[in-house]
Amino acid sequence: MFCNCLVAMRPKTTKADVPTTHDIMSHLHNEFVEWLQQLKADIEVLESISLKTGLLILIFHSLPQV
Repeated sequence: MFCNCLVAMRPKTTKADVPTTHDIMSHLHNEFVEWLQQLKADIEVLESISLKTGLLILIFHSLPQV
């Protein structure tokens, strides 16, 4: 007979104490959305740095040589 690991560790656990599938799915969804938002922000920062570096290189190469 299968025994849930949470119940095995805490025999007095009731069904109300165990998270529902909806709670778990909501948590995973929210964590994934936060991760995607952070990834998007990181990519925007990298693009900004890359763009600024590219402009500086372009400006440096377009300056008259002395």
